[in-house]
Amino acid sequence: MQAPDNRSGNRAREIFGGKPTTFDELVSLAATFQGSNQLDDARRLLEMALFDYSADVDQQTRTNVLRKLILCTYKDPDLPAEVRLQRAEQMLSTVLSEPLNASAEPQSPIIVALAPSLDSFPKLKQDLLGIAGAVQKRRWDIYGQRVHLVRSYQYYQRGYEMGCQNDRAYNAINLAFVLDLLSAQEEGELDHGLAARTMAARVRTEVVAILDPVHEVESEEKYTKLADPDLMKDWWVLLTLAEAWLGLGDYLKAAYWMAAAADLKAQLELDADKKKHIAPWQFETAVRQFAQLARIRARRDGIPPASLETSVAWGALKALLRDSSEEAESFLRGKVGLALSGGGFRASLFHIGLLAKLAEFDVLRHVEVLSCVSGGSILGAYYYLELRKMLQERADAQISRQDYIDLVQRIYKDFLAGVQQNIRLRMLFGWPSNAKIFSLKGSSSSDRLADLYEKELYWRVKDGEQDKPRYLADLRVKPAGEQDSSFNPKYDNWKRHNKVPALILNATSLNTCHNWQFTASFMGEPPPRGIDIEIDANHRLRRMYHKEAPGSYRRDATQPNQSGGVRLGEAVAASACVPGLFDPILLDDLYGTLGKTAEKYRTRLVDGGNYDNQGVASLREQDCTVLIISDACGQTGLSPEPVFGHIGVMMRANDILMSRVREVQYQLLSNLRDAGALQGIMYVHLKKGLQAQTIDWVRCEDPSAYKKPPAKTDYGIREDVQRLLASVRTDLDSFSWLESNALMVSAYRMTEDEWKKCLPFLKTSSAAPATWPFLSLDSTMTADEGTKAAESVPDLKKGLKVAAELAFKPFKLYPALKVASFVIPAVILALWGWATVHYWTALAPVVKFSFFATLGIALLVVIKEAILGRMLRYRNSYLDIFVALIMCSIGWIIFYPYLYMIDPLYIKWGSSIGLRNRQ
Repeated sequence: MQAPDNRSGNRAREIFGGKPTTFDELVSLAATFQGSNQLDDARRLLEMALFDYSADVDQQTRTNVLRKLILCTYKDPDLPAEVRLQRAEQMLSTVLSEPLNASAEPQSPIIVALAPSLDSFPKLKQDLLGIAGAVQKRRWDIYGQRVHLVRSYQYYQRGYEMGCQNDRAYNAINLAFVLDLLSAQEEGELDHGLAARTMAARVRTEVVAILDPVHEVESEEKYTKLADPDLMKDWWVLLTLAEAWLGLGDYLKAAYWMAAAADLKAQLELDADKKKHIAPWQFETAVRQFAQLARIRARRDGIPPASLETSVAWGALKALLRDSSEEAESFLRGKVGLALSGGGFRASLFHIGLLAKLAEFDVLRHVEVLSCVSGGSILGAYYYLELRKMLQERADAQISRQDYIDLVQRIYKDFLAGVQQNIRLRMLFGWPSNAKIFSLKGSSSSDRLADLYEKELYWRVKDGEQDKPRYLADLRVKPAGEQDSSFNPKYDNWKRHNKVPALILNATSLNTCHNWQFTASFMGEPPPRGIDIEIDANHRLRRMYHKEAPGSYRRDATQPNQSGGVRLGEAVAASACVPGLFDPILLDDLYGTLGKTAEKYRTRLVDGGNYDNQGVASLREQDCTVLIISDACGQTGLSPEPVFGHIGVMMRANDILMSRVREVQYQLLSNLRDAGALQGIMYVHLKKGLQAQTIDWVRCEDPSAYKKPPAKTDYGIREDVQRLLASVRTDLDSFSWLESNALMVSAYRMTEDEWKKCLPFLKTSSAAPATWPFLSLDSTMTADEGTKAAESVPDLKKGLKVAAELAFKPFKLYPALKVASFVIPAVILALWGWATVHYWTALAPVVKFSFFATLGIALLVVIKEAILGRMLRYRNSYLDIFVALIMCSIGWIIFYPYLYMIDPLYIKWGSSIGLRNRQ
């Protein structure tokens, strides 16, 4: 199906705006949108048709419309997961006259009126039972709970018992599939697992007997002719036969009918009647179920996950894909998501090491969703820009493993150069940054950070757009060689070898306490998942496409010469503005439902790590089944003497809360993996492989056995070095050569080791490793005691100990600077004391100055609060104003010598170790 034309889209907007319409027009428009997978608009049109325009329509037609509405509702990705499933369940429970895991909310009288008449339409009832089974199966996909599979089995079984002829075995074939899923979960319960497999085989045998009573492959014909010629023109029937034979383990017949389905699909695409075309989303849904079944069959055949691609079960499925290796590998892997955690530049640099190893493995090309938080957003946005440039310049078939390696090499060089500009210091003390406090009313610390991200980092990506503002709406990837200009990664990625990832920059809304997402398509809060809808009554700030946004936030990528939109730097700053350190990003005049309430929202966004510091929630929301999680956040460490001040205790308590959230989230992912809802998880973090000790009480008579920690972690890094790395600060200042490269080496080695344990079923490149500059530090970080490489370990540990500090790091590394840090303040203090003693009588004017200064401060308070604050919405605090005055007048005299003379000394610290190792 093709996307609706502008006329259909405009007409739908008119109808939603209140223009008169008819039942037939609504149903026709809904079919157009449903065929192109625009299910949100299709659902809204069908709701209007059924509830507002169906009074004079016969019951059968209304019931058919209800069926379409249920389908669009439970599949609608723009509705919260729990909302769409509950709505579908409520409608189904009413028409089926039985509870379906739904709440007791009242239904529309129209739906209630349809319930008694359903028995008059047995075929429709059977169809609705199949949809009920699909809804419960979807619940299992999302939540991984076995009870949903059992409910799905019950509804499919009832539909199956009404006869395979009536629904062309739809309920039967799905019943067999659910039985296989239950059997796979019950491998430890042999009797139950065997019973489920036996029943699945019996059901599939019956399906074959009904649809294909001969079921013999004839060598002189391309494939067997079915007894009913009309069935040969039904694509779903051919797929049903293929799935039945695949489940029975007859891979020759399965491949035969898959080839038949592939031929029919090609014929339909040539047909002028586009209503008969197989929509890409329908094809993808069918093949993903086949892929899951093929994995189950291969496991039963004794095929290890790593060899699945060469199994006969997988070979049968490739017949449906016309032997397309790219498409086959896409379904074999599942949907791969990469999460880059928060943690300032420490996280950014750690993530580079992971990207380097993934590029070596040649798996970066498979990532379909890139979910980023805070420091992960800073790097993730940079990586996305580089990747976008490559995908738009080179056709899919022209991109090689080396291209991804070269891309990460550029990131290593250019991104690190940007980090070494000391963005935090430039924001706090730089003259241009502080001058904006007086020249721009809305220039908060995070807004100034946004400017610096663009100026010091993102301009380094030479994609032809580096000299102009980068707006999110302009960053959608238009892959080279794609004939269809409406390429959508969500629906078209499975056709490509090199996936186009969806970039998600995660922030947190202070208004609603929910996750907020920025993407190249939309911004706003995502639909909730799981039980949060039952316990969270806060309103949600609805997601909007950039072209729908109000006022200055609106931007349509198809329209040239626009001035509005949200900049990439702003989105990254929102994701990375740590509360208490940086001001929230303000999106004013963006939300407010006039006509329903007079209340307007001043949307304030802070660091995405406050909601989900690993970025995992967004991967699950995008239905990723293979999760690669790079976690370099500041994990809570041991404290022999915790802080006791009010602020310190509050911060420590918040760290404990975030640590607990992280732990619970990992437990949830593990449960989903064990239930089969996820294919695999790889989780790397800075404390991977470090061992905890038991601490006994004072004068304990039964001391615990002390376990001496291993000299090295499983991935080869010295244990003492890795512990220091885990304590490196999470900040946005300069990182030395030693800190940067040590973080990258750690992630690089850790990823290689964890991949073998967690994702062995994903094929990796067997080519020789690449030459990475940061590996010049590898021999020192992995050195055994007594070796030559170990001679540099003291310098390495010294640099990493200082790396945990927030300020004055250069002075702690260089003796001369350390002495100067004491001498210079002492001289200044002595001069001040001398001047005070010798010119005491001249200080009388100070009293007068203090009086007028106090009066001036009071006037400043009135001006800021009454005029700047309320009328002009001036956002900077008194401290910001004071610091800006100092820095713009005399502070820069100290700042710039430090930035250009002292900071470079710190940046190069440790580079001599790498030089010695290279020699």
